[in-house]
Amino acid sequence: MRLYAVITPPPTVLDHLRAAVEGAGRHAEAPWTDPVTWGCMLARFGSLGLHELTVVKDTLTKIGTFCPPMSLRLTAAEARPNPEQAEELGVGIAGDTDALWSLARAIPSMVQPHGLFLDRRSFHPFLTVAQGTQKTFDAGKALSALSGYNGPEWTATEMRLVRLIPHNVSQPGIGVYEDMARYPFSAPPEPVAQTGGHQST
Repeated sequence: MRLYAVITPPPTVLDHLRAAVEGAGRHAEAPWTDPVTWGCMLARFGSLGLHELTVVKDTLTKIGTFCPPMSLRLTAAEARPNPEQAEELGVGIAGDTDALWSLARAIPSMVQPHGLFLDRRSFHPFLTVAQGTQKTFDAGKALSALSGYNGPEWTATEMRLVRLIPHNVSQPGIGVYEDMARYPFSAPPEPVAQTGGHQST
């Protein structure tokens, strides 16, 4: 089974993005992905057996204890690696991205001592809305239609460990997600630095 660690925005945020994507789709053709798979991809574990699944689930159990809830927002659009020959099109993620990067870096450092290595694609704060399966695509018009996108702010409170159930064997990267585990972010938020203050006389 193919495993992924993701942060999924709440339904109101996804509905806002869905409306923008549907509007873009009226002006541009693209291999749009199913909204049920929309999320910020933190790690890709590739295809694992049942033993490796158990190891990953158990190893990541404590990951939420050092992650505070994150304030995030979907914004703008990006085609990777380039608009003319895109492999994927998505919107960027702004807000507490330092915490997001820390979380993404922590995952491989936790599982590698157990002999598990992740997909070599590096983490990028990004939510994919269109993806080529067998070949690249021209994302120019779709990118232009989504370039000014700004979604509502939301608070990410958990990470999901999911497995991908493909729609068919000819499209191994397209399907629906099934939860294997959820990891709430339970660390206290970082203290806010105080400026100014009372001066004694």
